[in-house]
Amino acid sequence: MPTRTGRNLVLNINSRDTVIFERLACTSLFTQSTMDHLENFAKTGLRTLCIAWTEVDPAFYNKWVGNFYKASTALNDREAKLESVANEIEQVS
Repeated sequence: MPTRTGRNLVLNINSRDTVIFERLACTSLFTQSTMDHLENFAKTGLRTLCIAWTEVDPAFYNKWVGNFYKASTALNDREAKLESVANEIEQVS
């Protein structure tokens, strides 16, 4: 869920590297070196957790939270609907 930092809404997500990197705008100078480090960690048997954040427009969030409420109270296909709205906000950049 987004949190307020001053006047901005910030969405924080954490997950496996593949999940995070699917959602990133890969314009960072550090993308390849980060992937290399993650690969080296994996080769040595280490597990990793990636964290990303982005600012969320309050108008978008207000609409999204309504969709989230509908999904969380759905009687049919609740899990699929929750996954859909989670993907919707995680694609925000």
